[in-house]
Amino acid sequence: MASVADLLRAPGLERVRLLAGPMRAAPATAAVVVEEPVRVAEAPAGAVCLLTGAASELEGYQLDMCLRAAAAADAAALALYGLDDRPPPRSAQLIASKEAVALLAVPAELDPGSFCIAAQRAIDGDAALWLARLERLREHLTRLAPEASAEEIVSAAGEVFGAQVNLALPGDGADALALDVVAPAGRPLHRVEAEGSWGGLAAVLCANAATRRADAARRSEEAPIRSRAGILAELLLGSRGDAAAVAERARELGIPVDGWHVATQIEIAGQGVDAAGDAVATHALREEIFHLALRAGRTLGPGSWSGTQLRSAVVLVCTQRSDPGLRATAEMIRVVERVVHRLQGRWPEMLFAAGVGGPHEGVEGLQATAAEAAAAASIAGGDERGGEVIGFDAVGLRRMLLAWSGSDPARKAIDDLLAPLDRLGGAKTDAAVRTLAAYLAEQGSLVRAGARLHLHRNAVAYRIRRIAALLEADLADPDDRFALELACRARLVLGSGSAA
Repeated sequence: MASVADLLRAPGLERVRLLAGPMRAAPATAAVVVEEPVRVAEAPAGAVCLLTGAASELEGYQLDMCLRAAAAADAAALALYGLDDRPPPRSAQLIASKEAVALLAVPAELDPGSFCIAAQRAIDGDAALWLARLERLREHLTRLAPEASAEEIVSAAGEVFGAQVNLALPGDGADALALDVVAPAGRPLHRVEAEGSWGGLAAVLCANAATRRADAARRSEEAPIRSRAGILAELLLGSRGDAAAVAERARELGIPVDGWHVATQIEIAGQGVDAAGDAVATHALREEIFHLALRAGRTLGPGSWSGTQLRSAVVLVCTQRSDPGLRATAEMIRVVERVVHRLQGRWPEMLFAAGVGGPHEGVEGLQATAAEAAAAASIAGGDERGGEVIGFDAVGLRRMLLAWSGSDPARKAIDDLLAPLDRLGGAKTDAAVRTLAAYLAEQGSLVRAGARLHLHRNAVAYRIRRIAALLEADLADPDDRFALELACRARLVLGSGSAA
């Protein structure tokens, strides 16, 4: 049976107001029209008694007596026409509350026939009523703001539809009719549930509305991210000749290319990556991994974050305005470990491993830290357990160089690169290698390289010009710089070739 609260939510009765008495008085059983106040005593038990316009013109004492007559007849409610916004007399409020009879105010434009039809539908719970409620819910959902959350949608549905609609975690609510709110990549976000077959239809409307909004929000969020990701990939993979133009486009899109950067490369492996050979599903999966990793980095780490996908890996870059100092790599490792932990928790069937580069400044520094992160990731990816994060620092570097230079081709590559310096012999070779290593490590800064070597900048400049001539290398090219820096570090850290 319907309560007074159900009546007030029923289609057609939205403007009927409760003036006094309980929302949930005796269950309503029928809606009747009463032309004379004295006839209220003849109403059936549970009746909603609507006094006609003339009969509703009651003075204070008369209203009290009418309410007492309704209570004696076990009526559920007494509805009067044309009452203004002023509250009823205190005596009437006390009687309505004590006798559990609801006192309702009906707007003058609602005729008695329409009131009774709408009220009886609510009391009977017939299909026409529920269809009207569903239509009202559908219209209300279309008017909600585009950014309305699933919680807001469900809350509004409960008020408009007139039945309990709840939001639960995916997989919950097995005893209720429910429907999942699905993310664009197919992953359930929430579950909307309601009791009864009509409630199930309301849950469908709510879940579909929430899914559409989640999809729209995701597309709105991803559009600028995709644009920035494409430019960042072009900047990392492009040649030095194109870097200036690409960097300008990156600035226009809001990518902070001029600060201090620390990059991480997260490698993705495991049985779940290929999505059973479905290229579209694999692409969607990698996209979801990328976006979750980027959101996690932005939530957990300092600075400004940007990212892209390179082959099978996710590259994230944390940028700060000032030099983050020597601890930047270690701090980034701690953040990335938490990012990887989140990814592993979401996709336990896959393996994630990451490498973290050192802090470098500017466009060239962005390319350098990304190259270092890739080198570190190549070592971390060799761990079959997954979850390892390796930094391109002194400890991590030695480990990587040991692994990299352990093969004959790598040792030969180092010796071939540094052969012109090895021909200088003895202390001259060692000085040349150390000077080049310091210059490359300081991103071509003569001042900082001089401070590291305890030399004047002019002395460093002289040595570098001579070294560049001997090597016949373009020290402005990022690929040449990276290869030479690896070779110099391998020579200094491990000792090999003529300088050993």
